[in-house]
Amino acid sequence: MRNIAAKLQSLLRTEFVLFCCVGVANTIIHASIVIGLVEVAGFRSTIANTAAFFAANVFSYICNARLTFKTALSARGYLRFLSSSLFVLAATVSIAAAGELAGVHYLVATACLMIVSPLSSYLLVRHFAFGKRA
Repeated sequence: MRNIAAKLQSLLRTEFVLFCCVGVANTIIHASIVIGLVEVAGFRSTIANTAAFFAANVFSYICNARLTFKTALSARGYLRFLSSSLFVLAATVSIAAAGELAGVHYLVATACLMIVSPLSSYLLVRHFAFGKRA
């Protein structure tokens, strides 16, 4: 039991931190693409966000595969990563909608999502997309 706890702590110090750093860079890339496409190229926000999502998702896959989880890139791996990302997106929207229906202030729901989403996304991607075991 102690060995498992030590291994988990080690993973959280390295992989999870790297995963979060990639997430921050991913968010900056997404926002930059949206702003550029809307403000410079005149795209609608929905189109800009869709393009930004996929560009940032590919960046995130490459960085997480190579840096965070140290695995080779593959089409199958990306499809699993994209599936994981879309699942987390659906869960996020569902939780936000449930918060709205329950009358929870959107900032409270958002704060909860900001805590839960990175960890759940990390665990899903680690185990499903990259096939890593604890």
